[in-house]
Amino acid sequence: MLRHIFIINVKEGISDDVVEQKMAEMRAMKEIETVIEDITVGRTRGLFGRPDAVMMVVDLKDKAAFDVLLRSRTHIDIAEKAEEAFDMQSADIAQIEYEPLK
Repeated sequence: MLRHIFIINVKEGISDDVVEQKMAEMRAMKEIETVIEDITVGRTRGLFGRPDAVMMVVDLKDKAAFDVLLRSRTHIDIAEKAEEAFDMQSADIAQIEYEPLK
């Protein structure tokens, strides 16, 4: 399995409603993009680390599925509109490979 992790700061002054809408759009990718095994999207709580950011964790079967997701119109549309609410320079993006627990 491949886990794609994306963390990005919310721009100052962006309303909670806008952030919630952006997160809903991210979550909705699972309904459209069949290569997504699982997706979790949430807002950080500021307990440790970033005080106001959104984190998305996407599980995919393998790198081929990841490549399909990145090239998908759904992902491209979301990424192109991300700067409406997020500080694009703050993005941290990483992928890990793992074996699911049985």
